Amino acid sequence: KLMTKINFKFVITTCASFYSHRNMLKYKKESLFTTPWIAYFMDPFAYYIGNRTTDGELLKLECQVYEQADLIFVTEEIYKENQNNAFSPYLYKTYPYRFGNFHCVDKPLKNNIFIAGKINCVYVGSLFSEQIRNPKYLYQMINHIDDHFAFHIICNQISEANKRAYKQIVKKTQNVFWYHNLPLEECLGIMCHADVLINLGNKSVNQTPSKVF
Repeated sequence: KLMTKINFKFVITTCASFYSHRNMLKYKKESLFTTPWIAYFMDPFAYYIGNRTTDGELLKLECQVYEQADLIFVTEEIYKENQNNAFSPYLYKTYPYRFGNFHCVDKPLKNNIFIAGKINCVYVGSLFSEQIRNPKYLYQMINHIDDHFAFHIICNQISEANKRAYKQIVKKTQNVFWYHNLPLEECLGIMCHADVLINLGNKSVNQTPSKVF
């Protein structure tokens, strides 16, 4: 409805989620859509580590986006990977684009979760798939660090496998504090005032690590 009512200079779709690209691709195939289309891949889709077991249909779909879009923006990691994959034929219209939201954050501590007298270590993120981010090494390390340290894990998603790994591995549970879905402003304040920020390595080499933010 918007495309039929408004004369846009250009349209930008983003990934993730891929639905943004999928919808524009569908619209372009079914209409006389001539507005310049910029497809911005902030995350991989067909080559995402969690999609490696698919039968190639996702790759065909993503190739159609590369083919139909007028311009492709990707992260530096994706651009590097695209030199030698199915998207290399479209490099002539693909441009690496750095994230534009890098900035220093200085937020007040709205929720003081820290333990006085301890070295407070904080992880903020998700643990929804050990295939992408595996905390087992962190769990093992907790057992070998003395009681001067407190570990605060703020997690909005955790898989059952990761829950089991925590119960099986961590013995010094008195030093670990879990929090679920704290508000963003609270998380930013906690991250700003923590003694140590924990980064769990992302196995997906074609994604910009989230903890750079």
